[in-house]
Amino acid sequence: MSGRSLALVILACAAVLLGSGCLAGGAAWSDADSGFGGQASSPATVDLEQLSIMELAEEVGARNEVPADLLLALGWVSSSLSPAAEGHGECTPGSSWMGLNSEQVARASSLTGLSPEEIAHQREASFLAAAALLAANREQLSPHADGTADARWWPVLERWSALGEAWLEQELAMSVFTVLQRGLVAQSADGEAVFISARSLPGLADVELEEVPGAIGARDGALHGYPGSARYVPAHSSNYSNRPAGLSSIDTVVIHTTEGSYEGAISWFRNPSAEVSAHYVIRKSDGHITQMVSDHRRAWHAASANDRAIGIEHEGAAANPSTWTGAMLDSSARLSAWLSERYSIPIDRNHFIAHSEVDGSYRSDPGPHFPWADYLDRVKCYRFGGSYCDGDENFDSSGADESGAESSSGGTDAAEETPAESPSDASSDGAATEGAGSGVDAPNTGLDSAPAVRIVAPQDGAELTTTVALRAERSGGPWVEFWAGAFRLGNPTTANPAHADVEFFLTGERSIRARLYSNSGVLLAEDVVRVRVRRPQGEMVVQPSRITSYRWRFDVDVSDLEGEVNYVTYSLNGEDLQDSETGADHAFAADFSMLHQFHSDPIGALLLARAWDAEGGLLASDSVVLSSHHETEAECALVGSLSCGDRVFGDTALAPEASNLLDAYPELPGNFSGPELGYRLVLGPASEVEISLLDPRPFELNHDLLLLDASSNSCLASGFVQRGFNTLQFEPQAGRSYVLVVDGYGGDAGPFGLEISCS
Repeated sequence: MSGRSLALVILACAAVLLGSGCLAGGAAWSDADSGFGGQASSPATVDLEQLSIMELAEEVGARNEVPADLLLALGWVSSSLSPAAEGHGECTPGSSWMGLNSEQVARASSLTGLSPEEIAHQREASFLAAAALLAANREQLSPHADGTADARWWPVLERWSALGEAWLEQELAMSVFTVLQRGLVAQSADGEAVFISARSLPGLADVELEEVPGAIGARDGALHGYPGSARYVPAHSSNYSNRPAGLSSIDTVVIHTTEGSYEGAISWFRNPSAEVSAHYVIRKSDGHITQMVSDHRRAWHAASANDRAIGIEHEGAAANPSTWTGAMLDSSARLSAWLSERYSIPIDRNHFIAHSEVDGSYRSDPGPHFPWADYLDRVKCYRFGGSYCDGDENFDSSGADESGAESSSGGTDAAEETPAESPSDASSDGAATEGAGSGVDAPNTGLDSAPAVRIVAPQDGAELTTTVALRAERSGGPWVEFWAGAFRLGNPTTANPAHADVEFFLTGERSIRARLYSNSGVLLAEDVVRVRVRRPQGEMVVQPSRITSYRWRFDVDVSDLEGEVNYVTYSLNGEDLQDSETGADHAFAADFSMLHQFHSDPIGALLLARAWDAEGGLLASDSVVLSSHHETEAECALVGSLSCGDRVFGDTALAPEASNLLDAYPELPGNFSGPELGYRLVLGPASEVEISLLDPRPFELNHDLLLLDASSNSCLASGFVQRGFNTLQFEPQAGRSYVLVVDGYGGDAGPFGLEISCS
């Protein structure tokens, strides 16, 4: 056994969960001595150096009761599972395959007995160090977390990175848990396969995410920058300077890799001692873009090229080909197309260059795996459209300009006088904030055609109970994801509007997000609402009933509520409803029902009912998506059943069940504005049915008979009605059911009699 392998075996017994168990001189020790409970192979028989990266994560994770998938996801986010690039300097200083910073390395060294040099440079040592740190932090922050990668590990990851700003540390944790929820197929820098299976982590719904500073607000100086940028988070002013010749000098785009995490690069550029920055940083998982330096400023990223260059940092490692995800390449190409058009930058290898090609840079990024030809083809596709988008089915070129015409606008200092605002700057109503890639699908189309997503229900600031139904509309983009806190709700959906449900276990303010993505996985747009969650006092059930296509009745069952209900409110897709007859926006009285006449068919909309007490406290809520199935017999005011040979008498004026619902039926000719009563017909195998109206006062009252199709409780007019003065004849069809309605024509009401004859 090599000295290195021996050291790696010996260090395991110094992991944070161990108290003792190693023998002097590296002698073998048993699982019983190790404290591993027999869950892992004996350290004396395992040469960690010979394990694949997946096996290494399993072995090291089991020894520390840390989930292997959590280790791999953390390594993928922090370092792209690659060795540290020495002296790169464009991300929070870190080392090792797990991207540990100097403080983490020192602490892990004391926990494991490994030297800082081993942790910084050896793959196995870095995994053991990270597992020991996670296990130690777990004891302090989430003692119930164990070897299962679930929401119990969130407090540990939230405090993992020590980036100096709580929102950034939380974003890194979010990146790790996003990998766990979406899954991962990638490879390490050594070319070994890395696979993480997707899982649902509902406990993350209650995570309260920090607000991002500067995400919505004025850009630095004259607001110069990519309008498709999801957010603008400025670098520290000590890390950039003025561009001597202004925007007119821009003629180059420099491609970088962060050699660390997305969040680490953002944190480092905001550190006043960093003395480095870039204009843009792009996340590899979804192409999310953060702009950190305004284009008209001189970012410090490329030595001699800084005066004339725009710097784009890409999250990842030059050593790992898996860095170049489709989402990151596509998002970067959209950004570069906009820069090319904005500043008249030719799309070729003389003007789009590697960091390593800049004189005096002494860097190696973006490395040998960056797909230059494919990338520049994508940039041309997004700028010019047409034939430039042919030949590669992987291009997500929807919206590219099919004319192939090149914009004549160029980069001049005059542009500083009429800067283009970003969508986030212009938005003030809580609607969609445009995400990475928005606004560049086609040149010269402006922001009006940019992809957008908007949460229509619930409304921002709404008060709800713990079960929340969501509804979002989109323009552009093929699919939407819903997130509640740090929890992804199910799988992406292509439906428009999109719908999802979430159950919160904690009360208080909660954040809900809808995210719109391109075919290649680029985050195009995002909308966020914050709701106040209360625990319900029992259960209620909302019961919608369609009277006609546009006229509906809403009822609730509040019999299971503990508190006394004072009133009920109804809203559709977040818009409060009013009773069409009374104008009231609150439903009082015993039944808490509401009649509402819509101007268009509401099928597919989200109905929300909320019950309130006398002090205005929310007792419970329930929601349902309106559909054609929400039609019940009660709409037709059924008071009984009739069959062949029956005779019955009633009174439309005195019967408590009489309603006035059918006056709104556009399908029925005539003026059926009087109160009506309905009867279910139980006809058997009759070939012809005749129903006679026995009106005792035929010259004083004007009743009419209506035959309605109730085969699916639709209560729509049947096509088999034949009217004679006071009779109705029809031939029943097998498999169909019918409702007979006695209606006071023109508002009449009073006594009537019916007789049914069948042949």
